[in-house]
Amino acid sequence: MVGRCQPNTAAVALALWATIAALVGPSKAIADIECNLPVANGCHCSAVIINCTNTAYTDVGIFERIHQSYPSLNTLLMVGNRFKLLRGYLFGYRTADLPLAQLDLRNNSIWTIETNALMGLENLETLILNDNALRVVADVEKMQSVFWPLSNLRILQLNRAFDQRSSSKERLRWVTVMLNHSALANLEYLHLEGNQLPYLPADIFCPLPSLQFLYLGNNSLSYFLPNAACIRNLRQLNLSANRFARIGSPFVQLVTGLPNLQALYLGQNPWHCSCELANFVAWLKSSAQVADRNGLLCRTAIPGQLIGRSLVNVDEKDLRCSEGHVGHAYGIYVVCSLALIGLLLLLACVFFANRYLIFKGASRMPSLRMSDYQPLKEPTAEPVMV
Repeated sequence: MVGRCQPNTAAVALALWATIAALVGPSKAIADIECNLPVANGCHCSAVIINCTNTAYTDVGIFERIHQSYPSLNTLLMVGNRFKLLRGYLFGYRTADLPLAQLDLRNNSIWTIETNALMGLENLETLILNDNALRVVADVEKMQSVFWPLSNLRILQLNRAFDQRSSSKERLRWVTVMLNHSALANLEYLHLEGNQLPYLPADIFCPLPSLQFLYLGNNSLSYFLPNAACIRNLRQLNLSANRFARIGSPFVQLVTGLPNLQALYLGQNPWHCSCELANFVAWLKSSAQVADRNGLLCRTAIPGQLIGRSLVNVDEKDLRCSEGHVGHAYGIYVVCSLALIGLLLLLACVFFANRYLIFKGASRMPSLRMSDYQPLKEPTAEPVMV
């Protein structure tokens, strides 16, 4: 059963086909020729575009065959097949500077992409790897990025790209290594939606100086504080459907400090409306950056009657401090009180244990004080003979 967030592959393929047709001209994109491919049932071919959606290919040798038969190919849609492994030099050994600009590999059950698989694709501008089953090897940190040959890549889509059995931390390791060890200086669009990423290292986007559109929806993020200098060109940021419950002033300072940010998406997060959210609510009402601000709803709230209300319709004065803070303060009070009582009891025990010495010493004080003084004696005068 396909969930609501799963794309209709045929519809997306047709939409991409229409987009490319508008770019390269309808005569080149629509006029099919006989596909010079093995078992090409269902493929649509032209000199510059090939669409093989749900054609049951399993042998990756088809990619080299396509390169040999269509040397001027601009766009390849290979969607809904079963390749599992994308071996090295996928389009053939000693290939270089292929004209291929758009490569769609969605929903192909891809487990592994070898390091040199995309060799020769220096002109590639769009790579789509959504809805695959990438597995994370134990020594992924030692790997070179599979994206390193793609120096002109502008759009990278990795939505729901991993094997369901892989952990969120393993997915994060893979993404971090593949971005850090790449040469994606021209990347403008990055899609990482639906990968259950728990957090993102502060410097993860630093290798992407041209990044303008960042889509991180449907993950498990509860905070987002990357290095601001590494996302200074950001124009759109999608953080919807994550685990944001509270947002503090550091995040507000981050997004307000991005000079080009035009649209920020924060909907479908489990907002906890309490006094901790008051400053964010005040900023939200005045900010033009949050594109879906009317859709931000209180999932939980103190007081409870605010549950379900839009954040922009909440009066900050109505927000109360959470029970957690009250309980924390009360706990500190109790601990300090018990510590003081314990100190008093300890002093009492010490006093009781040494009461005889204390009283005896006190009774001797007057005599001790008197012993410090000697009575004065009048001198005895001896008679002097004159």
